[in-house]
Amino acid sequence: MKCVITTVGTSAIEKAGINTDTFKDKPYEYFDTFREDLAKKKREIYENLSKYNLKVSEHLKKLPAEIKSLAKLRVDENTKNYLLVSDTAECRLCSEFLKDYMKEKFSSEADIKRIKGLQVKALQIFQKEGLYNLVDTLLDIINFYQSSVPVLNITGGYKATIPYLTIIAQIKKVPIYYIFEEEENLISIPNVPIIINKEIFNKYNDIFIELERRKDVQWNEIKDKIGYEDNYFIKSIIYTEENLCDFTPLGKLLWEEYKNSYIIFWITAESKIKIDDNPVIQRILKDNFAKRNTSDIELLEEGYKIFKYTGHGEHTCRILYKEKDKIYIISIAYGAKASKKEEYRREFEAAKEKDKKHSITYEKYLIKIS
Repeated sequence: MKCVITTVGTSAIEKAGINTDTFKDKPYEYFDTFREDLAKKKREIYENLSKYNLKVSEHLKKLPAEIKSLAKLRVDENTKNYLLVSDTAECRLCSEFLKDYMKEKFSSEADIKRIKGLQVKALQIFQKEGLYNLVDTLLDIINFYQSSVPVLNITGGYKATIPYLTIIAQIKKVPIYYIFEEEENLISIPNVPIIINKEIFNKYNDIFIELERRKDVQWNEIKDKIGYEDNYFIKSIIYTEENLCDFTPLGKLLWEEYKNSYIIFWITAESKIKIDDNPVIQRILKDNFAKRNTSDIELLEEGYKIFKYTGHGEHTCRILYKEKDKIYIISIAYGAKASKKEEYRREFEAAKEKDKKHSITYEKYLIKIS
């Protein structure tokens, strides 16, 4: 089943020419109270637009841009549609109409996804809430349909969102389509190779992990950790308001993409030598921890765990670790020692006691997973 994600604007209201005095500039929730008004206005739009034949070029020009683009994309009963809707009563009405129209004319089901805060009357809400929710919703859908590659139809909706939608689509390698209001030719926006500066995330991932984990990170806490030469890039990833920090919408997208490419461990110096010298251990960490394929785990007291990998010959491995926001690799036994329980358990018990006494020093270690 193919997936089409469509941003919805107010083109249906404009094309149908209906009166909007009762709900113009009202919030999305307006129609929760005035359900009869919603049904009446939907009916008016449908009566005014359903007379046009989708197969007649001159008729197609009289239909909303969203309908024209969906017709060109050939949505049908084998298409799963998502309608991304701005946080206003007008956009809600148009999306509710469009959902019914698609079912009737295309035999195609659609889910309406309200994007809270996505409106243009309050710039601060648009920037701090609307764009974040747009990025989150779009990424959730794209990630869910990874195997079938969804299509992003950006014909409708606020033009201010197009740069964000385009960047997301380019990074996630999702095809983008657009149709001009008064035209009927569907334009495909080709993917271009975008290179993310992952060095910034490698360098400052401690800061980004804290931003993700906490909502009270202060700029004064982190500003001295950022090199002067990196300030320009950091400002596109982190914004500050009254000394509080958070990801920008673009920064959140880039951080999520970065996390999909690397897994971060905190390891001892001894473990680092073993990992660097042994590609098998690197593969075990990559395949089992990054993908959370950790079925062969022995749970110890106080949150400590032993991951057990039994390979051919000398490729047996035991890893003592713990997880507290981060993955700490405390000790690694490999080969003959890992095959003898009494030997590696004795070594692990000693390492565990050192960790409890905070007498082990850890360093950050990144493994590329994609």
